[in-house]
Amino acid sequence: MTDTSNGPLNYYAVFDELNKHLDENCIIISEGANTMDIGRAMIPNDLPRHRLDAGTFGTMGVGLGYAIAAALLCRDHFPQKRVVCIEGDSAFGFSGMELETVCRYKLPIIFVIINNNGISFGQEEEDWKEAFKTDSTLS
Repeated sequence: MTDTSNGPLNYYAVFDELNKHLDENCIIISEGANTMDIGRAMIPNDLPRHRLDAGTFGTMGVGLGYAIAAALLCRDHFPQKRVVCIEGDSAFGFSGMELETVCRYKLPIIFVIINNNGISFGQEEEDWKEAFKTDSTLS
């Protein structure tokens, strides 16, 4: 699943490559349905309070705000720590304008935007079709 030799990268290939470059003690912010969920499994964090994400119900639009808050904390108290914000493309669209704040305050945040071409609900299209298929025997 992490093979990068054929076609576009999938989540697993991206996260596998990203893991090779992340500091052990970096603060990880992730947001977006699959980006966040698969990222939780693929990108380990070894220290408490070093992962911020949208939570169980995946409220979108919080990632950049979390990254800004983490970067302000690190800038003032833990300058050796890196803040890495991993966003799905749709989640990024909810608060992407906050990049202006990041630039204005010169905050050291590393952004990774995963482009899966839009909103995902965590399931493949075939799964949704099957879930909403009407069963004539139930009528």
